Amino acid sequence: NGANGINIIGNGNVHIIGSSSGDNLFNSNASNGINVEVGATATLTIDAATTSGNSANGVRIANGSKHVISKLIANGNVNQGVVVYSGGSLAMHGSTLTGNKMGLVFIQSSSSTLDIGTSPDAGNNVFGGATAKNTLAGVCVSILHGMTFNGDSFTNCTPVSIFNAPCDGLTTYNDVVYSSSTGATASVSACAVGP
Repeated sequence: NGANGINIIGNGNVHIIGSSSGDNLFNSNASNGINVEVGATATLTIDAATTSGNSANGVRIANGSKHVISKLIANGNVNQGVVVYSGGSLAMHGSTLTGNKMGLVFIQSSSSTLDIGTSPDAGNNVFGGATAKNTLAGVCVSILHGMTFNGDSFTNCTPVSIFNAPCDGLTTYNDVVYSSSTGATASVSACAVGP
């Protein structure tokens, strides 16, 4: 497509249904594979999809709703595999985000939440591994209050982290980047080195 694969600009619920990532393909678009636009009040649920080789992001979420992503493969996008800001909340499990500039970028507001694995509900997301990773970061988060990353895979376990570094100003790779100056960090447990 000449723009986004899907462009969500209104309200309601958008549910992408599938059982494997090959069921729904949003690849090689001129902008984002899946885009939830600023001002939209829609919620996005992805059961299974692939968003790869897009000229911007695999999935861009720019509204304040709560979104759920499962079984997503986001690979080889020019920018991020998944990016969430403008107050959006995200729960993401069983997804693989590698080969992008950054796997996941999440800019937290005072009311938004990020769930990429809690105890006992492991995330089982892959943000990097021995042979595949993103260019600059597996995860870059701006945290206002604590988060938990449980059961995810990175290039290292425990993930190599850097603090007080803006997501758009990175020059070297880190598994987890904390871009805010609040000092809040994520509690990382039960991690693994990805494939």
